[in-house]
Amino acid sequence: MTAPNRMPVRAPAAPDPETLTRGDAVISGTSSAGPVLVVYCTRNHCGGVYFVEQELWAMYCPMPLAEFLRTLERRRIVVDPDARENWLLAVSTGPEKAN
Repeated sequence: MTAPNRMPVRAPAAPDPETLTRGDAVISGTSSAGPVLVVYCTRNHCGGVYFVEQELWAMYCPMPLAEFLRTLERRRIVVDPDARENWLLAVSTGPEKAN
């Protein structure tokens, strides 16, 4: 008896775990669904939006930063304007250059 063919399953694309723990890579915001946390990972080219009240992630991978920002606009997700410039600097340069 032969074993059935198995299709390889890749891990889902997501921000690198290190990125999720960096305070400068995560920014708060709002959407029609309520408060959100927004993250972008330069290592995996992956953006994520965490919908706080629903406890649900939306992942956008792989996606360049500029396209992720356009996606946020299309989905009417607005990040904290006071922190936006520092967040953009941090996520566009990566952890080693943002400090």
